[in-house]
Parts: sequence; structure tokens; C-alpha cells
Amino acid sequence: MTRPAYPRINCVVPGCRRGSTRYKPGTELLCGQHWRKVPLSWRRKMALYRRARTLAERKGNQDKVEAATRCLLRRWDAAVRLLTKPESVMQGGVPAAIAEQLRREGLL
Repeated sequence: MTRPAYPRINCVVPGCRRGSTRYKPGTELLCGQHWRKVPLSWRRKMALYRRARTLAERKGNQDKVEAATRCLLRRWDAAVRLLTKPESVMQGGVPAAIAEQLRREGLL
């Protein structure tokens, strides 16, 4: 069975020419090169939300599905914003993700 071919969707990062025909139109996409630039802690958190949403879907718990989806989309929007408008995520010259890590370690 072959998967359907959709029109090409490019990476959301301006100037990036990478993309895919695997996803339906209207889907936001980060290419692998840019996905790896998203902080690892954010990627892990998104994976956690995806798993939580899948588990809630299996159990039929619609409230938890909606909560996990909201958290996942919020984190996704932050990742896209980090790569497309880095100045909006910067705080005092330090990227927000790094500032968060420094705050946890008590260095900021």
C-alpha cells in the first residue's frame, strides 16, 4: 500500500528550501535540520505530550486528550517562534531556553 502524495510543504523557517510531500496541506513542518536546533528539553517535553495524548485517546478520556493537545501545540508554537523570530524568544541577549536552564541551575 502506498501513501498518498500531497502537494509539497516547505519548512516554516524562512529561507529553508527543505520540505515534504508526506503531510496534508495546512500542516506546519520543521525539517530535520531545524528540528535538531530546537532545545532537547523541548523536544522531550513534546514527545511526552504526544504519548500522553495517544494514551488518553486509547482510553477515551477526551479531557486529557484536549489538555495534552493544548500543551503540545503551545510547545510547538514556541519552537517555531524560536526558529522563525529568535528576537521574540530572547531575554536580555540570552535565548529563553538557555535562560531557563541557567535559572534552574541557579546561575541567572
